[in-house]
Amino acid sequence: MPYSTSKAARVSGVSKTTIHKWIKSGKLSASKLEDGTYAIDESELARVTSHREKISLSRPFTPSPEDNAVPKAVPLDLSIYRANTIHELKFEAALEAATYERKLLQQQVDQLTVTASEAKDRAEQAEERTDEARKQYHESIQTLTRLLEDKRPAPPRTRFLGIF
Repeated sequence: MPYSTSKAARVSGVSKTTIHKWIKSGKLSASKLEDGTYAIDESELARVTSHREKISLSRPFTPSPEDNAVPKAVPLDLSIYRANTIHELKFEAALEAATYERKLLQQQVDQLTVTASEAKDRAEQAEERTDEARKQYHESIQTLTRLLEDKRPAPPRTRFLGIF
């Protein structure tokens, strides 16, 4: 009986995404059904997963008659990871690197916040100077207009040839 991708993932102990990657890369052969899902042969899945050392099937998988059968949750045995100090050191180093990177990013955010507030202050100051320059320009135009206007009384008109 062929497996679906989700059943194949449960049997092999990997994720559905890994099964899809194996199919796409050609590592695992599967036939695509009309509804777009894949059918994976048991022997093909066994061929691909047999060389994987981390997968140990304590009991053979017998699919339930229900299509939506959910396997019972088995608690993980984390004791094998506690003894592995190399992994702990790698994790601590990765955690330290991530913490340091977070600190640097926080400093950049703080600097950008200060820079943004300074830019806002500078923009307000520039706007005030622009308003002041506009007022001075308007006043100078008024002064020039007053100076250029002739405010002397008009001289009396003399008649030309007695006509005008």
